[in-house]
Amino acid sequence: MYHRHCFTFLPCSHFLAIVVLLLLSPIGAGASDLSGGSEHSLANGAADQPWGYAWGSNQSGQIGNPSAGRNRKFPIRWSRWTGASAAAAATPSATNDDWVQVASGGQHSVARREDGTVWAWGKNEFGQLGDGTTANRQEPVQVSGLSHVIAVAAGKSHSLAVKQDGTVWAWGNNSYRQLGNNSSDTALTPTPVVIEVPGTDTSPPTFPPLTGVVAVAASEVHSVALKSDGAVWAWGDNDYGQLGTGNTFSSATAKLVPGLADVRVITAGGDSTSARTLARTGDGALWGWGNNEKCQFGQETAETHVKTPLKLVDLSRIGAISALASGLGHGVALTADGQVWTWGDNQNGQLGDGTSTSRCMPMPVSGVSEVERIAAGDRHTLVTQRDGAVRAWGKNEYGQLGDGTASDSGTPEAVKGVCGVGQLNLTGAPPETCRLTLEKIGNGAVNGGGDYADGDTVTLTATPDAGNYFARWTPYPCAASFKMPASNLVCTATFFSTETVSYVLTLKTAGDGRGAVHGAGRYTTGERVILTATADPGSLFDGWSPSPCDAAGGQFTMPASDLTCTATFSDSAIKLITHYYVSILEREPEADGLAYWKGLIDERQAAGEDAKPVFRNMAYFFFNSPEYIGRNTTDRQYITNLYLTFFQREPDEGGYAFWLEQLANGITRNDAMSGFLYSPEFTSFMENLGF
Repeated sequence: MYHRHCFTFLPCSHFLAIVVLLLLSPIGAGASDLSGGSEHSLANGAADQPWGYAWGSNQSGQIGNPSAGRNRKFPIRWSRWTGASAAAAATPSATNDDWVQVASGGQHSVARREDGTVWAWGKNEFGQLGDGTTANRQEPVQVSGLSHVIAVAAGKSHSLAVKQDGTVWAWGNNSYRQLGNNSSDTALTPTPVVIEVPGTDTSPPTFPPLTGVVAVAASEVHSVALKSDGAVWAWGDNDYGQLGTGNTFSSATAKLVPGLADVRVITAGGDSTSARTLARTGDGALWGWGNNEKCQFGQETAETHVKTPLKLVDLSRIGAISALASGLGHGVALTADGQVWTWGDNQNGQLGDGTSTSRCMPMPVSGVSEVERIAAGDRHTLVTQRDGAVRAWGKNEYGQLGDGTASDSGTPEAVKGVCGVGQLNLTGAPPETCRLTLEKIGNGAVNGGGDYADGDTVTLTATPDAGNYFARWTPYPCAASFKMPASNLVCTATFFSTETVSYVLTLKTAGDGRGAVHGAGRYTTGERVILTATADPGSLFDGWSPSPCDAAGGQFTMPASDLTCTATFSDSAIKLITHYYVSILEREPEADGLAYWKGLIDERQAAGEDAKPVFRNMAYFFFNSPEYIGRNTTDRQYITNLYLTFFQREPDEGGYAFWLEQLANGITRNDAMSGFLYSPEFTSFMENLGF
């Protein structure tokens, strides 16, 4: 049975999968490339266009420009030749610095240059960027010690690379042995994937490197390699048989998948609750193994956990498949005639059939044709057409469809162009800047419009004519000085005649957090006011005061008097630390304790490191303290405390039943707490707070 909870005692998260195209030869400089991350998307331009594009979630800097925390609903561009943002990009030259392949992880991105080097950016909690640190990076950094690389792939929090000599290198999170280096330790720099050669009575086993590899794929918890002889090898977690070895034993070294030959295409998908592997052989047959609870194989199977390669008759019937992609619970195939087929989970419309109904049967996607590349994110799907157009459908909470909205789409939508103008086309040159247009209401002069790159500082001036005065700039973020967004923008200056009676609206901030406010100026009585408050990273917006400023959405009509509105921002770390004290220990924090935990969080954030481990340590410390243990809570009270502490909600009955059963069966309370602390819901909750 498929659970919406992540019930595991090891780190787990919802996740995407990696698509591996027909890769008996690596992607070359003449091709565009496409990749779907958990909640962001990447695209690479054609060979004569030096631009890569990124859009969607940017919580950890995974879209590759210095604006971490700002999600992008339109594509931004960066130079494939330099790795720089658009504003710093040089004119393309005849060098081998062209970025020819991109891969998206949970919150990090990886790219391969034609010179054989590998670069990465975004989240680095487990060293998945491979630069020897755990500091997040908003712009590309070179992966240490790698050269002559011909292919890359990214799991949720680990990365893979294939070198010209056929060896595979892995780095990042290794909780599930997904690095295949005969260890379970995190690796901050690339380590070789190895195989185990059994020892003898007189000699121990040896662990030489896996060789002969031409392509790799990864889920959150396991990794797969395709060798030039058509054999498939796999390593990592094996709870659902996703290694194809006939059992559910995980492996820290690469294992040969038996019963397969002449494999041409591989893909790996899912997370710790849904991992599986698919392959296509030279005769056109499709094979699958691992988790099939959501019909990820494109057909129902007698067993939902398939431990050896199973020939997929229904999927094999759709035609000559040239590429496969796997999301969290859905599958995508590209046939030689340019048609896209989908199957599996459809909760967010990721199958592209206009419904949210999941299905086992592979069906063609209407509205796209002559498709060249496919990719699958966690719950969204991407394609590029032969004319260079990019289309997307499915989940769009973070703008990962690139259509300028945050609304899911059950049918293919055109990805907008840079600045939201036109449609993205990988064969054409994008605009270098976004257009700022100035308009005015009343009598006066305005200056400062023009073309700006994303993030440029804009300075606007508004000079009233004689007998007039300047009232305000609208809408947000228009102001006397602001940062240009990644979209075209129209700013309007309002002027009033000196005979017009208006009142001053002043904005202030309060609290221990920080943020920006917008909407100040002069308004006439009864005029509509729209206030905007944007919290800085690490802060939370708590609301406006007093009345009428506290109206829903910050929208109200101006009274017949001057007015001061105050936006209160709280420090998210202090607020969450206080919540842990109150929820677990049932008291307010003492000053020393608050300062101690806040100091640890500040220290990690200053170094660009993930702060969630501090909160996990705090939770273990509080729940195992004499102060909590002395309350002698029942199991039901304990589970309630976990839900209220980590998710800030009451438990649902399904969750209650599951965890009470687990505790009754003998797992420890700390094991149960680990299931919460490494769950997708906890991760999402914390990341929404900026951690």
